[in-house]
Amino acid sequence: MVLPKLPLTIVSCVAFLLAFGSSAPAQSDYEKDLDGTWKFKTDPNNLGESGQWFRKDIDAQGWDDMEVPGNWDLHNEYAHYVGKGWYTKSFSLPSDWGSKAIFLAFEGVYHDCTVWLNGEKLGENNSGFLPFEFDISTLIDRVGENTLTVCADNTFKRGAIWNWGGIRRPVKLSAYDGIRITRQHITPSVNLEKKEAEVGIRVFLENYTSESRLVSGELLLSSKTGFRRVLPFSTSVPANGRQEVFVTTQIRRGDFHLWHFDDPFLYASEVTLNGISHASLRNSFGLRKLEIDPENYQMRLNGESVRLMGVNLVPDARTSGNRLPRWQAQRDVDLMKSLNANFSRLSHLPLPEDLLDYLDQRGILIVSEIPLWGFDPLADPDNQVPFDWLKRLIELQYNHPSIVGWSTGNEIGYYPGAREYVAKSVDYVRGIDSTRFVTNVTYTAQFEDDYIRFTDLGMLNKYGRNLAPVTRQQHTMHPDKVMFYSEYGIGQFGESLDATFEIGPLIDSLRNLPYLIGASIWTYNDYRSSYVGTQERSENRSWGVVDAYRRKKNAYYDLQKEHAPLRAMNVAVVNQNATIVLQPRTTLDLPAHSVRGYKISYRLLDGNRTVLESGFVDVPTLVPGDPITNQTVEWQTQDAYALEVSLLSPQLDKVLDTLVYFQYPRKPLQFQVFGGRTEQNSVPAKSGGIRVFYEEVPHAVAYKLRYGIGRLDQETAPTRELVADVKGLELDQNYLVQVVAVNSHGESGSDPMEVSTDRRAFLPPAVRYVEPTNEGFYVAYTTEETDFLYRIRYRVEQGEEKIIQSTTPGMMAVRNLENGRPYTFEVQRVTDSNFFSQWSKSYTVVPDGGLAPAVPSLEAVSRKGPTALLSFLPVPKATAYEAAYRELGAANWETLGVNRTEAYFIQLDGLKTNRTYEFRLAAINENGTSVYSEVIRK
Repeated sequence: MVLPKLPLTIVSCVAFLLAFGSSAPAQSDYEKDLDGTWKFKTDPNNLGESGQWFRKDIDAQGWDDMEVPGNWDLHNEYAHYVGKGWYTKSFSLPSDWGSKAIFLAFEGVYHDCTVWLNGEKLGENNSGFLPFEFDISTLIDRVGENTLTVCADNTFKRGAIWNWGGIRRPVKLSAYDGIRITRQHITPSVNLEKKEAEVGIRVFLENYTSESRLVSGELLLSSKTGFRRVLPFSTSVPANGRQEVFVTTQIRRGDFHLWHFDDPFLYASEVTLNGISHASLRNSFGLRKLEIDPENYQMRLNGESVRLMGVNLVPDARTSGNRLPRWQAQRDVDLMKSLNANFSRLSHLPLPEDLLDYLDQRGILIVSEIPLWGFDPLADPDNQVPFDWLKRLIELQYNHPSIVGWSTGNEIGYYPGAREYVAKSVDYVRGIDSTRFVTNVTYTAQFEDDYIRFTDLGMLNKYGRNLAPVTRQQHTMHPDKVMFYSEYGIGQFGESLDATFEIGPLIDSLRNLPYLIGASIWTYNDYRSSYVGTQERSENRSWGVVDAYRRKKNAYYDLQKEHAPLRAMNVAVVNQNATIVLQPRTTLDLPAHSVRGYKISYRLLDGNRTVLESGFVDVPTLVPGDPITNQTVEWQTQDAYALEVSLLSPQLDKVLDTLVYFQYPRKPLQFQVFGGRTEQNSVPAKSGGIRVFYEEVPHAVAYKLRYGIGRLDQETAPTRELVADVKGLELDQNYLVQVVAVNSHGESGSDPMEVSTDRRAFLPPAVRYVEPTNEGFYVAYTTEETDFLYRIRYRVEQGEEKIIQSTTPGMMAVRNLENGRPYTFEVQRVTDSNFFSQWSKSYTVVPDGGLAPAVPSLEAVSRKGPTALLSFLPVPKATAYEAAYRELGAANWETLGVNRTEAYFIQLDGLKTNRTYEFRLAAINENGTSVYSEVIRK
């Protein structure tokens, strides 16, 4: 397929001018948000079009309310609905939009959709993961009310991923004065020897008037270090036509700063048009050089050979579907960075722009892929759909330095015509973007005649406990290929926080193979699924090192150790000092890259986890193959409970943690014990059970139960969950139960409690997770094989008690509550034989819609020279933090903002030595900024 050539104006600018600001207003001045509450109705019998539900005067009084952006599957009553769902919303235009050109833009509707405005069909879209828009200038009512209707169809299902339905991403209107900037493509070319880059910027313009327009404007390049360059341009845009402007410049040594996964430095390019309102566009870009060297079996980033590890992400969560709210997306990336996950295919699905922006900021190299999978009829060289997706994908994501390659599909090797499709699609992508590598993920590379031969990087998918034999076989078949495992793993291994598998031996089977430069585990997160073989009754497919609610399993910590940039970090404590032994990786290890600009943080904690003393040391630069090195830290505090030692990346991610306990945990005080039967109808011997809920104990790493008849002579295996079970007990017996908190120093037990295994009682469900949301909350609970129904009983203080119920396994939503008000609730399950379990223990939750975040807990401030390191606990759903500091006695505060969600440290530089400062911290979310924390003086 040959792309049509557009008119092109070329401007070369090497010298630079200084300029400040622009005459064009911000884009938000001419945008209207259509998010919020829409009317919604399902259409299981396909009656909507024949019934003209798209009419401007449609009576939607009986329709339900549905939030946009969002997914209908998050509502209990639509949790399993598959088919068409109709949305409608009325709106009017701002009075100052006049005769402007108006566009309607959707960021994402899953999966196929049709859109109407005022009863007129605008068009259709066939991808739930790519944005689309319509020019509605001639159809919009500029003075009266308009009716917008969307029919979304989630019937299309891709593999094991849940087909979340609905208008999943934001919707907006934009207005333009005849000319608009549709996009800019920024192409840096890096010269590592000269430490400079040539930057070519292609600006795409469109004219929506009936006359040719002479347009002038400027490109402002800038960075946080003070670099500024203004590049003027002018061109003529034909009537009702398009035009391109190509501008080049150089970034020379003094302003040259490379983008790296440990130092993701970004420049900005802002385009403005003179004298035209709403004519500005800003994008970020980075200077980086990524090379694949098949002769030496290397991937080089900025000239350095790197062997990188990663994770795969299924971009959804059980409580937010595939809407991907900002806090959720940021938290996922933050947690992946703590896993030292720096390179991956990451997702089968195109990711939204704000998530890609955050990947640019945080430094994860990714391959962006369109969703072709398996025995897929779309994997046909004559089918234009995947080529359309590829074109849209690349045009949209072109500027992101995090994207280093494109993938034209996944595991399609057994589909007839797959080889021809891959050959054609790879060439097609190279014709659009020659600056990145192109691949198609294969699981058939053990065959000689595999389409891996057409790809620039051999991305492989294989599963098993020992992948060395099949990896060697694949290399034998394709000896010219540098290879990377885009997926590897063993299988589903459970939702519990205790779940893990033998990650170390699995990765060891991939280490020291020179032609294999990295691997990405399947997967980072559990995800909702109805796919065959899903083991969990909760509908969560348990491949992840975090669960569907982002709770860290034991597998998370095991993977973090295997992914760490150091082979080991061992801590030996003698009196009030510790020797920290750092063992670098070897040159063919996985991962293997330089450790440059890292720190070690240490904190002494008391029995309540309060920080008594803290400090940090700088880690010298270490490269793979270096000898073992030691660091020593000392402290004054005595009688601490624990020493926490963390290896921090240059972005202050905790990529390796060690805790040394000096005392056993405190005695568990708050717990509830339930006894009853575990079988539905029959009552065989040993069909009794006990379920115990308890509160978290500081410095406990696990919990177990001691139990018995008359004495505590048996015990369970340790668990990290805050609920523990005993099964196989006698019915109608009284048992003693004790909760025991455990850490590496020892254990402490609660006072025993007696409970009866009453055959008339069924055990309540275990509550795994609670999350507040706008005007409600979500509850995740365990699911038994015999369960039929789940019930939640909730109330406000001294308020009316209400009960809702659902058949959905794993999770339920409670809605129509008041934000900012505490609610107490319990959960109950009902079996197939209509037996009602006991109610669970009580929980309290506060719906958080429209609320600023909670006040962060600033735990400690460490000082060394001009640097201060602030440590704190992350605030749920925060998207940024603001540190404020001032010299003691000064009137004004200085501030530093950090865009992070799962953050634990902020670094402040440039402080005066031997001076006392005051420090405080605030959290930020989409609703505002919290009050500041208490001040720490240091």
